[in-house]
Amino acid sequence: EDWFAAQVAALSLNDNCLDVTLRPGPAVGEPIGITASPATAWVRVVNAAKTAPGKGDDKIKIERASGANDVRVSGLLGLQCSPGTHFITVHDPVMYFGTVLKETLARKGIAVRGEPQAVPPDHDPSARPAEHLTEHRSPLPRILQVVNRRSQNLHAELLLRTLGLQSKGKGTRANGIAAVEEALAPLGLPDPLVLEDGCGLARGNRVTARTLAALLARMLGQPEEVRRMFTESLPVPGGEGSLARRLTEEPCRTRVKAKTGYINGVSTLSGYLETRQGKVVAFSILVNGATDVSRAQQLQDAIVKAAIELE
Repeated sequence: EDWFAAQVAALSLNDNCLDVTLRPGPAVGEPIGITASPATAWVRVVNAAKTAPGKGDDKIKIERASGANDVRVSGLLGLQCSPGTHFITVHDPVMYFGTVLKETLARKGIAVRGEPQAVPPDHDPSARPAEHLTEHRSPLPRILQVVNRRSQNLHAELLLRTLGLQSKGKGTRANGIAAVEEALAPLGLPDPLVLEDGCGLARGNRVTARTLAALLARMLGQPEEVRRMFTESLPVPGGEGSLARRLTEEPCRTRVKAKTGYINGVSTLSGYLETRQGKVVAFSILVNGATDVSRAQQLQDAIVKAAIELE
């Protein structure tokens, strides 16, 4: 139920998660307080947790069974704990979206007949045309910032499928990967890539540091609008995102823009640095077999610091 592994769907709401806020009860032994947002009947939250003495929150468990939307909260929460919010993925995001939409309309006094239903794969829109009421668009620069600064895997997957829709007419993972491969082909990257998803969680993804660094270098040669849109989406030391607590001292703080990457046993850092002499360098550091992620990150940071001093 971890937020970074939410199910992917064209209709997505609240990152396809339910925000569950926990707070201690009024006294030791009492049930804890739970607030779910959005409030919806699509997810059933079972409160089996009690209030305990002290400040501890490490004995709380939040579980959602695979293929279901029953969330069980159990364990102990300290009486002196402040409220804390957990992001729990939901099963079947399309129906989650439809259910919450109906519930929201009902709260606004708008009656909706029937129950939400998923559109079958063979649905023909022309057979029952819908009236276009409104449209919401998110600009690409903002989406890239969410993907790169917050490492939001769901948004990366949705972006991949959008590329597939624009290029191949259908927003599937396979079509998105094909679109990416076609876009990369003219760049003359040194080594082949193997792509299995849009966010990097799949262990079948394969890329060399040399190819990533080459791709980053090629991005600097793109038209200014494209180059700036990409480079400004990257985290900076001490700013929003994955570098908030890394490389925060000078000269790194103002000379680095880079994206982190992590799955179990793998830690990476790729991006741009500016040397003391003002030269912008694209770099990629990929650490495999990392049994100690903290040490891998320290190594990456040390390499970046040393590179900044290169003449």
